[in-house]
Amino acid sequence: MCATCSNLFKGYILGLMLSGQMYDRGQTVLFSGFLLEFENTLIWFTAGHVIDWINKILSDNPPENVRGRWIDWENIPGAESIPVNFKEFHPFSGRDYSHDLGMYILGPLETEIITKNKHSICFHIGQVTDLQNFQPEGYYLLGFPENLREQTRIDRVQALFKSTLVCLPIEKIPFSTGLPFEKPNPNAFHGKIIDFPDSPNTQFTVPGMSGGPVIGIKRDPLKGIDYRLYAIQSDWLSESRLIRAEPILEPIQWIEEIWSSSRAN
Repeated sequence: MCATCSNLFKGYILGLMLSGQMYDRGQTVLFSGFLLEFENTLIWFTAGHVIDWINKILSDNPPENVRGRWIDWENIPGAESIPVNFKEFHPFSGRDYSHDLGMYILGPLETEIITKNKHSICFHIGQVTDLQNFQPEGYYLLGFPENLREQTRIDRVQALFKSTLVCLPIEKIPFSTGLPFEKPNPNAFHGKIIDFPDSPNTQFTVPGMSGGPVIGIKRDPLKGIDYRLYAIQSDWLSESRLIRAEPILEPIQWIEEIWSSSRAN
């Protein structure tokens, strides 16, 4: 099922890659995230601490040293990603409001290019509704773990960067005050990473997957596989293999209120 999910939901994952001479050395970093379409507007969701990290990189380094690319799965040679215009890049981090989630509204050019790309897919509002009654058979977390990244230097200027998209099976667990996270959050999605049935010794680390979606899936006789978007990965505990993710409904409610207010004005 995990391999099926990776192939099925690959297009929903939109990574943001920063590369260049950062902190006096050549580096490439890749952040996990995904797109949701709301009233013909594309919104990139990720974790709030991811947005804070991106903002710190951009503020600490000369702008000409950092290049950004959206990894949108296009397979046209020479056009495998979309350049980011950092002059128009103004993301939102909810960490000041005690929510570890981040959002960025894509600009017109980014939206047009991604919309034309058949390999890139957006979640929509219908996939975040009726979550209480959906009753999935399983939950999965998708993203780009750091331990499956590889950078090979080609020459003094160029380097080849490879990363692997991973789909981790998650067992949802109820909130309790005994969960060992630093700040308890009863509204968050809590889960435990479970072993792959066919390869229980496979080890993946969650760092790098922050901002990835947590989806619930069930088999449907008419649709084949039906699914809902539940949360945005934000925190994990390595020893206990526990994760905590921000529920998607809260930012959706914020967006609906903002859109409603803007229409009223």
